Amino acid sequence: MDERIRDKIIQLATVGVRRLPEIRRHLQHCVENDLFSGRDVPPRSDARFWPNSRQILNCAYRASTTARFLTLSVPLYCIAFAEVICAHHCSAALQ
Repeated sequence: MDERIRDKIIQLATVGVRRLPEIRRHLQHCVENDLFSGRDVPPRSDARFWPNSRQILNCAYRASTTARFLTLSVPLYCIAFAEVICAHHCSAALQ
């Protein structure tokens, strides 16, 4: 999974987006309008930019649990660190 796609899933999960269709809609917009604006979009078979349902849900779950854990146990200024931790967990799980 591309790092920018993983970061987008983490961002969506930390703000409360949980439903798979909604995450997919945001990812489609991200790929088509942000990452490949004015260029050919990669085919849907390219797992780097179009992760499967399980990859999306696993990454979103890790992001939401990491964010929840950090908000309960550490000061709020550390919440931004949750994205770094989650990014590491998501990339490690997909390798």
